[in-house]
Amino acid sequence: MSNPRFAVVIPAYNQPAFLREALTSLCDQGLKREEYVVAICDDASPTPLTYVIDEFRDRLQIVFHRQERNVGHLVNWDTAWQLVDVPFVSFLSHDDVVAPGHFARALAALEGQDDDVVLLSSLVLCQNHPGALKTHQQGVLLRSRDASWMQPYRWGRAEWMALSMVETPSSLVGSLLRTDAFRKCRIWTSYAIWHDRLMVAEMGLHGSVMTLPWIAGTYRTGDWQLSGLIWQTDMSEFHKASGEVRAWCAANDIDVMQFWIDHICQAPTDRDRLMYLQMVRSAVDVPTFDAVRKECETRLNKRLPIGRLERLGVPAPVAAALRYVDRQLLAGRP
Repeated sequence: MSNPRFAVVIPAYNQPAFLREALTSLCDQGLKREEYVVAICDDASPTPLTYVIDEFRDRLQIVFHRQERNVGHLVNWDTAWQLVDVPFVSFLSHDDVVAPGHFARALAALEGQDDDVVLLSSLVLCQNHPGALKTHQQGVLLRSRDASWMQPYRWGRAEWMALSMVETPSSLVGSLLRTDAFRKCRIWTSYAIWHDRLMVAEMGLHGSVMTLPWIAGTYRTGDWQLSGLIWQTDMSEFHKASGEVRAWCAANDIDVMQFWIDHICQAPTDRDRLMYLQMVRSAVDVPTFDAVRKECETRLNKRLPIGRLERLGVPAPVAAALRYVDRQLLAGRP
């Protein structure tokens, strides 16, 4: 095998038709075959995948490993990226696809950048089929008004960690993670649902992060993704992940709460402020959120109601109790 510039890492399980589409997308990246390698780790799929992989061996450099038994998706992910030794890795779930030419453009964007760039991400479309009405974008540029349509967006350290505290800041589809920095990231292996969030979040502790302003590919959504159904009814792992990010920030003297206060106060409209407040509220406990809102209201010299109940004058504790009951009912709990 040549010395590839990066590896696309695919943790796979069943669904050979999806895997075929993922591999097809990797054949059209504007790069020579020897410039990258595809590492596939099959978690003992009952449905054989080797016949699909064999279709692509003349077009892609492929390293394939099949687990002797089903080890679960986290162990499979962790095994997959360690199959190869390359400067950068890019994770691609077997049901997602990368846009044509993306990796050639991403590598070109890295050229001339400082060596401290440890994560290069991009924007991604989330769809259950091409052209779906419910298509939405994954990936946020928090200070998007300062961004360019043509140039990489370089994140401030506190900015990246602040966004990581409240949501998954960027999709793994089309992202390039510097391998030596990613080796330091291990907390994600304990998170069944939010592992991708903690993967990209922790990278911000080990160097600079850039986001590219184009669509890198498609994250396929559907009923087979049980993780999505689980997290909508049980936010416990989400809140635990938010706590991990806050703990990292505290240990590294990154004041994410002060960042949010400044960012909310500097927002151009009340609508933007309320959106940011709702993001913060989803990730922190009530006393912390109340302190953030109070500081913002003091600096702005105005009240900032955060929802319909608050706008109707319902006291905050009562509003919180009503929302809790509503969530329990939606989850089907007594």
